[in-house]
Amino acid sequence: MLRRNKVNLNRISHDTAIGLIEHALSEGINIKEVYVDTVGDPDRYQSKLSSIFKRRGVDTIVVCKKADAIYPICSAASICAKVVRDRLVQEEVSYYPEAESVASKCRSIKVGSGYPGDAQTVEWMEKAMDPVFLFPRQIRFSWSTIEEMEKKRAIEFDWHEDPDGNDENVSGGNNSRRLSQPTLQSMFNAAKRPRRKVFTSRGLIIEDDREEL
Repeated sequence: MLRRNKVNLNRISHDTAIGLIEHALSEGINIKEVYVDTVGDPDRYQSKLSSIFKRRGVDTIVVCKKADAIYPICSAASICAKVVRDRLVQEEVSYYPEAESVASKCRSIKVGSGYPGDAQTVEWMEKAMDPVFLFPRQIRFSWSTIEEMEKKRAIEFDWHEDPDGNDENVSGGNNSRRLSQPTLQSMFNAAKRPRRKVFTSRGLIIEDDREEL
């Protein structure tokens, strides 16, 4: 119930590429050829793009591994993307509205490439980490580097989940829940629902029972 909803990185990459092509077409740019460095299976990715854009006038769609080493247009796009990414990383970490005190400690430290294998990036994360809230929203929490820092330096919390909050009841990417429908008989013979642990562990009582003290 309290677990984060993860999004597949391949899907993010595919949706972003589709969005870029959609935007160019909506601006009236006459796109006839598309060359993409694959993320995931190239054949499936190419079929996906073809099914969307072939009927919109794009004659050639090529998706392959190492496209940036084969097609000059992909090489140029890779350089542009890297420059823009580096600039955005610096802009994103320059100020955090979530924790001004944390931001002030980190402004004098270079964030590096933004990848966990970069010593500068790791140093920045160590300085930026808050023992309660961990990191700002721009940080990718699924990195093992983050998980190790969390184990060593974060304050441990004991989260009390609802008794009926089973993750198994969650299905599909839209987080729809399959809830069993109560029978008519169960409405009249329903057992008393146990109180949640967050109340019983603290010795809290229901207001109507105060005279029993």
